[in-house]
Amino acid sequence: MKKTTFILLLSAFIGWSSPAFSQPTLPPPPGGDSDATAPERPERPARTELTSDLKDKLSSYKEEHDSLRNELKALIKELKKPTREKIREITKKFEADNLTRLQAQKELAREIKTGLKEARPERPAKPQISTEIKTKVELLRKQHGEINKAVAESTKELKTQLQTATREQRKELLDAFREDQQKLHQDLKNIQRQIREALQPTITASGTGVRINTRRPPSRDGVATGDRRQSDR
Repeated sequence: MKKTTFILLLSAFIGWSSPAFSQPTLPPPPGGDSDATAPERPERPARTELTSDLKDKLSSYKEEHDSLRNELKALIKELKKPTREKIREITKKFEADNLTRLQAQKELAREIKTGLKEARPERPAKPQISTEIKTKVELLRKQHGEINKAVAESTKELKTQLQTATREQRKELLDAFREDQQKLHQDLKNIQRQIREALQPTITASGTGVRINTRRPPSRDGVATGDRRQSDR
């Protein structure tokens, strides 16, 4: 018995570590690794230089903020046995004694927020989608929702049928369910692919009109890295 078990384990180990279980080598992307096939990236807008007045306000706000914080920390540090109630009382008293300074900080913060908003660079305009593409995408999304609904309904119906089915009927129901689900999921993948293709703009290289392959290239050794299992075990 032990010898048979050892032979079975050895056979499984040899079969598992054989090259047949390793990931297949993917072909290189069309067009090679030339720079012409690299997707074009949008340029990041340059940051606007802040005015000297706004910089002074930022510096003043930080200095006053640190000063208030250090003063409150010093008062709390003087407590021999600090508790939550004592800290709360000291904090309220500190806020009341420094109400004018705190209100000035709030007003200065509003001015800084307004200044930063005005200095923010304009965002580039989003690409406009044609009415034809919008109509196509809406139709595809509607079909996508209908298929999702059909998947949920078929799952619910299967659960109801399995409650009163015999062992032979269960096998037939499960086989038919798997076949239907496989077809529905394939339809979902096709619709998702069509939606991506409709929304993704066609990128051209050097004005040649050739679509660029934007998929992630394989690893340097030409082997896909999706499977993290070691091939030598």
